[in-house]
Amino acid sequence: MVGLLSVLSRAGQAEQAVASGIDGLARNIANANNPDYRRENVSFTSRPTGGIDLVRLQEAAGKILQTDLLNVTSDEGYADLTNQHYDTLSRLVGFDNDSPYVLTRTTEFVEAWRNLQARPESIAAQEEVRTTAVALTEEIQGLAGRLAGFREEINSVITEEISNANNLITRIHTLNTDIAEARNLETSTAEAEAQRNQALRELSAIINIRVVEDNRGRAQVYTSGGQTVVSEGSTSALSYSPGQFGAAEIRLNGTLLASADGLADFLAPGRLRAHYNFVRGTEASSVQPGKDAGVIVKLEQALDAIAETWVDTETDGSFARAYAGLADGSATPDSLVNNAFFTLTEGRPARLGFSLREDIATGTAPIDTTALFADGETNLLAVLESQNRSFAAEQAGLPAYWQQDNRDYEGIVRGIFAQISSGVNQAESQASTESHRLALLNQEIASQNGVNIDEELAQLTVLQNSYAANARVFQIAQELLDELLASVR
Repeated sequence: MVGLLSVLSRAGQAEQAVASGIDGLARNIANANNPDYRRENVSFTSRPTGGIDLVRLQEAAGKILQTDLLNVTSDEGYADLTNQHYDTLSRLVGFDNDSPYVLTRTTEFVEAWRNLQARPESIAAQEEVRTTAVALTEEIQGLAGRLAGFREEINSVITEEISNANNLITRIHTLNTDIAEARNLETSTAEAEAQRNQALRELSAIINIRVVEDNRGRAQVYTSGGQTVVSEGSTSALSYSPGQFGAAEIRLNGTLLASADGLADFLAPGRLRAHYNFVRGTEASSVQPGKDAGVIVKLEQALDAIAETWVDTETDGSFARAYAGLADGSATPDSLVNNAFFTLTEGRPARLGFSLREDIATGTAPIDTTALFADGETNLLAVLESQNRSFAAEQAGLPAYWQQDNRDYEGIVRGIFAQISSGVNQAESQASTESHRLALLNQEIASQNGVNIDEELAQLTVLQNSYAANARVFQIAQELLDELLASVR
C-alpha cells in the first residue's frame, strides 16, 4: 500500500515537472521570431529520494555574456552618440565642406588686404576689405549663436534621457518584485526576466551600470562608481540641472555626481556622458584651470580667443597694433578704441561682441592703407602673414593644447580648429569599432539564446511522449489502488 502511494506521488510529481517543461518549450517555439526573446533551457534533475524536478528555467546565455553585453552596450551608446554630436558640430562649423567657415572668412579677409596693397587707390579693393571684414565678424557671431543653440538642444535631450533612465529604474524594480514572487510560487520567471534584461540593457546604454543578482533572482543595480541605483527595497532617481551659464550638474538622489568641472566614474561611458562631454561649462571662468571643458565650450573659448587676436593691442606685431599705428608712435593706447579696425562690446563674450568699427562698416570712414607700406613690424600685410608670432593659449584663457607657435593669422585659426577636426575623425572611428563589437557579441548571444524550431519540436515530442507514458503509469497505479481498496471492503 505504501509503495503504491509512493508510485502515485512520484508519477504526479513527474507529470507536473514534464508539463512545466512542455510549457517552456512551447514559449520558445511561440517566440522563435522575436529578436528580444531569450530561449529557455529545459532540463531535469533526479531527487535524492526518487523522482525528478525541473531545473529552474533560465536564459541560455551565461551571466558573463550578459555582463559583457551591458558593458559593450554602454560603450556603443557613448561612441555612437559622440559621433552623432560631432557630425552636427561638423555641419555647424563647416567641416563637412572640408574647411571651417571661420577659416574661410579669415583667408578671404587676408586676401582682400593683399589685393588692396596691390591697388591701394582702388575703391573696389577697399570695399572688398570692408565686405570680408563684415563677413568675418558675422561668421564668428553666427557660429557662436549656432553653438549656443546646439548646447540648448543637448540640454533638452539630457533632461529626456534622465527621465527615460528613471522610468527604466522603476521598471527594473517592479520586475524584480514580480520575479521574486514567481519564484516563491514556483512559476516561470522567463518572461519577466526577459523584460528586465531588456530594461537593463536600455539603461546601460544611458549610464554604465553593474548588476548583481541576489538569491531570489532580483537584480541589484549600481553605477560603475558604486552608487546604488536599484536595491531590494528602493530605487534612486537621477536629476539634471543645466545651471546658470551652463554649469551643468547631474545628481543621484540629491548627491552631486557630475559638475561643470569634472565627471563622475558612473558616467563612463554611456549616452549621458556623451551628451555631458559637449555641454559641461560654458565660459572660461566656469572651468577651473587644468580642468577640461566640454567640446562646445572649447569651441566657444576658441572663438573668443580668435576674436581677441584681431583686437589685441598688447602684443607687438598684432593686427590692431599695426593698423592703429601704435607701433610707430602715431597713436596712443587711449586712442586705440577709436582707431582700431575691429572692436569688442564691453560686458559680452568676445565671440558675441566682435564687430567691425561702425564708421568703417557703414563706409563713412575709408580703409587706412598707411600701415600697408610701413616698415618691419608695422607693415600690416607682414603682420597678417608673419610666421614668427606665437598664440599664447594661457593669455587667451585656453588650455595649453590650444597653443599655436610659428603661425600667421590663418594658421592660428587652422591650428585651433584642427583640434576639433581630430575629435570628429576619432569619434567616427570609435563608433564604427564599438558598433562592430556589439554586433559580434549579439551574434554570440544569439547563437546560445536563439530558438531552433527543429530542436525545440524534437525535444517537445520527447516530453509529450514522456508525459503520456507517465500518465499511463499514473492511470495503472490508480487502477491498482482502486482494486486494492475494493478487496479490503
